[in-house]
Amino acid sequence: MVRTQVRLSEAQSRKLRAAARRDGISLAEAIRRLVARGLAEAETDRAQRYERGARAVGKFRDRRGARDVATRHDASLEEAFEWPGPHRDPRPTATSTTRASPR
Repeated sequence: MVRTQVRLSEAQSRKLRAAARRDGISLAEAIRRLVARGLAEAETDRAQRYERGARAVGKFRDRRGARDVATRHDASLEEAFEWPGPHRDPRPTATSTTRASPR
């Protein structure tokens, strides 16, 4: 095991000590269990977000009918948000409009 120091607020310390006493474990063991639970929940949350994203892939169509969004994703985002970027495709698209230059 690795030894470490943690600073807790008075309220956190009081609640943690009470929980350790109630469960009949040391303060260090209570902290280890809470850390393990927090890490497990974070990993589960990450896996659930990934699964949700994976289920959404391919379910939606581009409103303008574009079929090359996967291969031109950077350029598509730049076009959608009107970002001037290095991925801007210089070829005009069917939906592009010509803007008058300001004088």
